[in-house]
Amino acid sequence: MFARDASDYRRSLPSGLILSAGIAALVVAAPAFAATWTWTGGSAFVNHWFNGGNWNPTTVPANDGTADIIFAGTTRLTPDLNQAYNVNSVTFNNTAGAFNLHSIAGNTLTIGAGGITNNDADLQIIDHPITLGAPQTWNAASGQIRISDQVNNGGNLLTIDVPAGGTFSFSDGVISGSGGLTKNGLGLLTNFFLFPPSNTYSGTTTVNAGTFELNSTSVRIPGLLNIGDGVGTAIDTVINTQSNQIADSATVNIFPRAPGLLMRRASRRSRT
Repeated sequence: MFARDASDYRRSLPSGLILSAGIAALVVAAPAFAATWTWTGGSAFVNHWFNGGNWNPTTVPANDGTADIIFAGTTRLTPDLNQAYNVNSVTFNNTAGAFNLHSIAGNTLTIGAGGITNNDADLQIIDHPITLGAPQTWNAASGQIRISDQVNNGGNLLTIDVPAGGTFSFSDGVISGSGGLTKNGLGLLTNFFLFPPSNTYSGTTTVNAGTFELNSTSVRIPGLLNIGDGVGTAIDTVINTQSNQIADSATVNIFPRAPGLLMRRASRRSRT
């Protein structure tokens, strides 16, 4: 009996079989690539997310965390999230009207690392639950964003970036999860609620720049609060307009090198 090198067996295989196996391996190894769907509101009947007629291309967006969703134009400005969705990002481009994203069924939108961006001057409202699928930034780059339902950070850091003169607001919803909340940019981040439940997120709240206004009747900051970027390069302010919005058990750090202020109604306490 003669020993044969393994390459002899490989050479004896039909070339077509080897080629097919190689192609199969490439297909299995191919990563998922993000794709973009732009809202056109083109359906003749409904304003549902799960209706290809409302999108360009005219197919329903991928529901696997890879889709980059763009809201554009002024047609059907109240898209209905008619089933739970998982996307990479949500962007309102510079042609967008004033959108109000909602869900009649109360479905949740999970958003990945691409976050939320408003590149239009109009106020954009998201009025359905959101879950964070990854650490991300929500950016009121050119116009206001208002979140009007609950947010579960999924243990991820949520960064809110608001440029000078801009506004980002939370209303009527609870922020939950073990992740933190960071405020960047010189603009205003505000909470305004009448009688909402308290926020329950357990991560650190950090105000690196701009103003964070607390305007509610329940706890908005349940845990550690850091005011100031620690290097004194920006004005960092927290305005506390009502009692009990910062939990009694919370630790508040106002970094010495930052021009941070902790204000309560008409009084203020400067950094120490």
